[in-house]
Amino acid sequence: MEKQDVALSLFDPSGETTEKIIDNKAGYQRARERQIALMRKGLDLGAAGKNLLTREELHARR
Repeated sequence: MEKQDVALSLFDPSGETTEKIIDNKAGYQRARERQIALMRKGLDLGAAGKNLLTREELHARR
């Protein structure tokens, strides 16, 4: 452990270094952006943009 890491650990009660915190935030941000892009693009559910069932058929009670 380097001197700066020891100094940080004295002031950081959780034991995480600033670098780990920044890496975690950057990873979260990348994952968030990736998921938002996926939602905007949408998923191919195989229906070719057509409704296969009517609303009534979807909610029909049997």
